[in-house]
Amino acid sequence: MGTTPSWSAGAFGATPVPSSRSWRATSGIHSLYNHFVLPPVLATAILVAALPALLVAVFGHSEKATWEWLTGGFDIDIEILNLMLSGQMAATRFGAYLRSLQTRFPGTVVADMLCLPRVQLELSIRAKGMLMAREAGLPLPSPGTR
Repeated sequence: MGTTPSWSAGAFGATPVPSSRSWRATSGIHSLYNHFVLPPVLATAILVAALPALLVAVFGHSEKATWEWLTGGFDIDIEILNLMLSGQMAATRFGAYLRSLQTRFPGTVVADMLCLPRVQLELSIRAKGMLMAREAGLPLPSPGTR
């Protein structure tokens, strides 16, 4: 009999999807390595040779995904932030959801639930704006100035 690992990710309660490609690939590689299909020295040599290439591929994919996130959705982020700042967020599904949470949580917690997406949107817009300014060759302000 085996044990079931705990996949909890803290307060967010996020769990990995067992059918995801990365989970299956990781499990397969781990299982293959632990079944001693090859002599241990050869398996270690292959791992040492293949791991740097795998890390380069993973970080390259991550960089590409980050680039796509930064360059896309700028207009939508601005629209959502404008909704939040104008007070019209209450008319959206997100606003209705926050109203439903008021019966379960104290007002300060619900306020924090509203502040987190706002801060994320503001930071996203700022990062995307700086990226677009850099691409256009415009001078960027110093980190301490607004």
